[in-house]
Amino acid sequence: MMKGIFSLILLATLFSCSTQKNVYWVNSSKVDCMGVSPMSCMQVQKGNNMEEAQWQNFYSTIDGFDYEPGFFYKLKVKEEHLPKEEVPADASSIKYTLVKVLDKQVDRSALIHGKWLLARINGGPVNRSVVLPTLEVDLENNRIFGSSGCNTYSGPIQQLTQEAILLGNVASTRRACMNRNIEDAYLKALSQVASYKAVQSELVFYGEDGAELLAFIRQHEEEKVNQNLNDIWALETMNGERVTDFEERPVLEIHLAEMRAVGTDGCNNFMGDIKKLDGKNLEFGVLAGTRKMCQNMTVPDQFGKSLQQVKGYQLVGLTLILTDEADNELMKFKKVD
Repeated sequence: MMKGIFSLILLATLFSCSTQKNVYWVNSSKVDCMGVSPMSCMQVQKGNNMEEAQWQNFYSTIDGFDYEPGFFYKLKVKEEHLPKEEVPADASSIKYTLVKVLDKQVDRSALIHGKWLLARINGGPVNRSVVLPTLEVDLENNRIFGSSGCNTYSGPIQQLTQEAILLGNVASTRRACMNRNIEDAYLKALSQVASYKAVQSELVFYGEDGAELLAFIRQHEEEKVNQNLNDIWALETMNGERVTDFEERPVLEIHLAEMRAVGTDGCNNFMGDIKKLDGKNLEFGVLAGTRKMCQNMTVPDQFGKSLQQVKGYQLVGLTLILTDEADNELMKFKKVD
């Protein structure tokens, strides 16, 4: 009898040694890691305190735990050491099971994820006549990229906490651009970033001295550009009136790949950049042209002024309608065969 009781106690002792419960903190984002093959790992830390966390890659799963990025989790987890004969090849010898979610906190750093448009630089407003730099923060891959107003750039995020951010070397293309831009000042400010504050609609970067370097507003997903816009269009009406009293018809040619516009106003040829374009918005940059004087400049002059007022477009079959800021029709074109 005593022998049987002793055996039960021994078994209970052995079982208690192979199973234990620990507190785990789970980071708000996963990272790329290498197991048997490339995979995405949660990052965890054991213990009650998350301050100055030393995150470690977690190559297994926690049964019963539904992970949602953008939150820090505090979990009570049961660790069960499995017998060797029950462990599949290349699998963990420990089975992790969720006991309880002790806490779930929003990670403020997750708010910086997404697309942003520059609004201020070095504490002052941005000149709206230049092409505005953009920034995209990709927390899944810990990278930033975007347009500096002329060239494109990208770089790693080396460190990110609730307040501090450290960027690695930012690489940029070296295209020579003719349009006005603030590329040099923007990239210099980006290289000095040390901390940040973020809300849903605004992201602000600060230097080591706490001075504001860059401020962005969030860009929402835009409608895709209608690819049929990429064509040659002949003017039919302007300001609601049919244009017929001239010899050479104004023509607008749009090149989506180069984001360029070329054409003729009925007298002079012109060309320039497309400043903004999505599924409904269209805005031209500075359009440079020849300066020939023709006998009748009424239509060419009005055509040039109307192009600078364009803020949007509509495509209806073979008809292109250009509109102003209030969505009023400025000009109507027909596709050239």
